[in-house]
Amino acid sequence: MKILMKSLGMLAALAVLVAAAAAAERHGSLAYRADTGAFGYSHDFNNPRDADRRALQECGRGCSIVVRFKNGCGAYASAPNGAYGWGVGPTRDAAEYTAFDECDSRAPGCEIRVWGCNTR
Repeated sequence: MKILMKSLGMLAALAVLVAAAAAAERHGSLAYRADTGAFGYSHDFNNPRDADRRALQECGRGCSIVVRFKNGCGAYASAPNGAYGWGVGPTRDAAEYTAFDECDSRAPGCEIRVWGCNTR
């Protein structure tokens, strides 16, 4: 009986750990360089610092982080005159819509330049 109770306790603890891991936050970042159009993105990192590092690494020298997102998606839009907008949301469409709408409220000719989504 003691062994059964101990086993049940261990299973319960394991279930809690699995649930906590499933609910973990996932971070992503978008990097962009306006003068060259270079971009980089990251997704599914455990913290924003590592997500930033990866996006900047992909983008290259002279790039800047333009969007950070958690457990969802992010998008960045810009226009030829330098106007920009960014958005985050639960889906790519939602993030892109917000980014485009923000940019378009400042200037015409906006385009989505980079987007990314976490798997959760």
